[in-house]
Amino acid sequence: MNCLAHASRLQTFARATFGASGLYPIIANQPKYPIFSFLRCNSTSAKDDSVTQSATAIISSCKKGTVLKGINVLKDGQDPVAMDDSEYPAWLWKLLDPKPDYLALEDKLDINYLRTITRAKIRANTLAKQTKSF
Repeated sequence: MNCLAHASRLQTFARATFGASGLYPIIANQPKYPIFSFLRCNSTSAKDDSVTQSATAIISSCKKGTVLKGINVLKDGQDPVAMDDSEYPAWLWKLLDPKPDYLALEDKLDINYLRTITRAKIRANTLAKQTKSF
């Protein structure tokens, strides 16, 4: 089976599973049906991490040796002094990056994704049944 036939079968499965009413609010900003970008037929290319890390290097706004006033939190401590950018750990520069949404990741028909959607539907139905007052 080639990639296009496989994608067509998966798309039919998704439409049959999720129906025309769309998905629950847990993925409100997502397309109506999952995107099949996880199909990799016959070829995959490895990414070179060294190129991406050097191209996205962030430069600090403080020069080495600058006293950072007002950051001290210790009672008898001194204000910290800025270090060279290479002396800080790599994870520090990624703290302010937006965190990826699990449901917005590449593999839309992953089993974990489908389980998350199913659980969200069950919770929504249960909540709807509990809030009905007759």
